[in-house]
Amino acid sequence: MAFSDADRAAAAKGATDFVRATQATAPDLMLDDTLNTDPLARERYLSVLGQLAGTTFSDAAETLLQAEGEQTEAVLQSTGGSTGLGHFIVRAFQKRICGNAEISAELRQELEKLEKGGIKLTTPTAVGISGGLAATVTLLVASAVSGPLVAVLAPLAGGITLLLLVSGVDGFCAWTEKANKD
Repeated sequence: MAFSDADRAAAAKGATDFVRATQATAPDLMLDDTLNTDPLARERYLSVLGQLAGTTFSDAAETLLQAEGEQTEAVLQSTGGSTGLGHFIVRAFQKRICGNAEISAELRQELEKLEKGGIKLTTPTAVGISGGLAATVTLLVASAVSGPLVAVLAPLAGGITLLLLVSGVDGFCAWTEKANKD
């Protein structure tokens, strides 16, 4: 998939903004294999994601809700606040990533390039996610919802990118399937 320089810049900025907000909100948050195995770590990440989506990145959350055909109040009431909003966001991206073989394959290729380049996140850092390949992953994630919405959705896509950098596509799909059942 080809992206413009403006899309790349928006993705890098959005993802970096998400990481910085995550660091400010939960400076001790560790992104490692515990997300795949520890339900408490998953809930904490979903809570931070939902909290940031409901405050700092509310425009992105509102755009995603509209793309899903959902009303903000209904989602928040039915899902229980920020953790519920985090679940909603993950579920929205999960169905577009895990249910789309083309996007999944492109993400696997980009993640493989990142791994070969030595990028492995255990703590969210703005430097680690704003690199060119990480921005490409963020672009692919955001474009899974809708191409024209890439810039608006970039911060939330950055949150999903962090999960993909930790878990890979298959791990993300398994993680989110489990998170949606918990």
